[in-house]
Order: sequence, then structure tokens, then C-alpha cells
Amino acid sequence: MVRCGAPVRYSAQTWGVPLIRPTNRMFDANSISKRPSMKLRLENFRLFRDSGWFKLAPLTCLVGRNSSGKSSVLSAILLLKQSIEREAMGSALMPLALAGTYCDLGNYVDVVHNHDEQSEISLSFSISAPDLAKVSNDRGARFVDFSVPRPREFGYFYGYGSWRDTNLPEAGQIDVRLSFSVDEPFGPSLSRFEIKVAEVGSAIFVRTISGERKEHWRVYTTVLPPKSLRLRLGPRSFFPIIEARPAFYSRSAPRVKHRISVFVATSRFFFLFLQ
Repeated sequence: MVRCGAPVRYSAQTWGVPLIRPTNRMFDANSISKRPSMKLRLENFRLFRDSGWFKLAPLTCLVGRNSSGKSSVLSAILLLKQSIEREAMGSALMPLALAGTYCDLGNYVDVVHNHDEQSEISLSFSISAPDLAKVSNDRGARFVDFSVPRPREFGYFYGYGSWRDTNLPEAGQIDVRLSFSVDEPFGPSLSRFEIKVAEVGSAIFVRTISGERKEHWRVYTTVLPPKSLRLRLGPRSFFPIIEARPAFYSRSAPRVKHRISVFVATSRFFFLFLQ
């Protein structure tokens, strides 16, 4: 019997629950401290019309009431992961893999908010320029350890190539928004891509499709010169690749070349970080 007013202390042994002792394999404080944090935003995804920005650190705890959107956040991350690992199965339209190893979300109508197939699903990411610079300088600073080996060509498309020595912005935020629309029978595919690099400029890429599903990407820039950029889809990558238009770049002034180079390098290192 417990005396009234005396403190009662419970432990794992009180309830017969075995103690779990952390190991270096389970928790590596030094490894986690190297990894940057970023922000995530979901639009028209399951419960969320617009989740607003929330922070994702290397170690993140989601707390909330039932049906408040915790599982939707996890589903979005797992959806992105299995889509990246499938490498779009060779499709040029980069479909989201709604069914796969990590989650099975049904069809587009089951995933889009309010089952409105006319709406686009958007996933947005934001990272500070200093954190991105840390990623570019330290390969150990990736957000998570990627479990699928990448081919050698992967590094060239994003972090290596001719842009690897370009200095990234020292301050501000880098924001990326990926929007997907229904695209039967291939699955929801990228239809709009937006990226903003602080103090450098922004670009919006909008996909149009003509006869025989031939793609064309319209480009709208701010601060950056018009027609200075183009977008293409890599054969082994889920994310798009931004490039400078060679003809425009070659005849540009040094200051304009530098701005374009910084924008392209930043976008490539950002996607290297996500992948």
C-alpha cells in the first residue's frame, strides 16, 4: 500500500517492459549534428489543403490529435522516397510512385485533397543557404542515408559537372516547389517546378504536352535574364535538371554568367541533398 502524499515512481520494470538501451547504431549524435534541417510544405495532399511550413530536423517528433495530419506528413515523405528509388521507371514524365515498398496510397483521386482530380499536389522544400553550403562541402551532411546505390553519372548531373566549383549563396533561403497533376495511365507526374534562390533570382518551369505526348517546358524567370535557362529530365533521376542555355550563356556578360552559374549550381546541389 502506498502512503497518501508519498511520491510514486514508475519504471519500465514496474510494468514488465524490457529496457531498450541505445547503441551507437541507433543514435549517433555526431552524425546527426552534421546534418542540416529543412522545411516542408504540403498542398492538396490528403488532409492538407495547405499545411504551411514546418521544420524537419534530422531527428523530428510529430505530436498531435488523431486525424490531425501526422500520417499524411509521413506518407508524403515515404511517397517521395519510393518515387526517387524507383527512378521513374524510365518514364520521362517522372510519375509519383503511389504504390511501392514503403506505402500504398491508392490512386490520385485517393491522395489529392477533397478527391479533386483537377487540383495539383505540391511538395515544397526550403533550406538555408549556409546549410546547403554545408551539404556541398561535406557529403556526410546529407539529410538521410540513401539506401539505393546511385550510378556514377548521378553525381555529374547534380553536384559535379562544370558547376561544382561555383560558390553558393552565403545567406538567405532556397525554396523549391514541385507540383504534380493526374496523368493516366502513368500516374501523377511533374507539371510545374518552381525554385527561388535568395539574392540570385527565381524560375518557374511549366510543362505543356503536344501531340504524341511530346513535352515542352515553358520557363519564366525573375531577375535572371529571359531564355537563360532550360530544364531537362535525367535518365536516372526523379528530380529535374536545370541548365543554362549554351547560346545565351556564351554571349552573356561576366556578371550575368556568374548569376546564372550560381543559380544552376544551387539548384543542382539542392537536389543532390534531397536525393
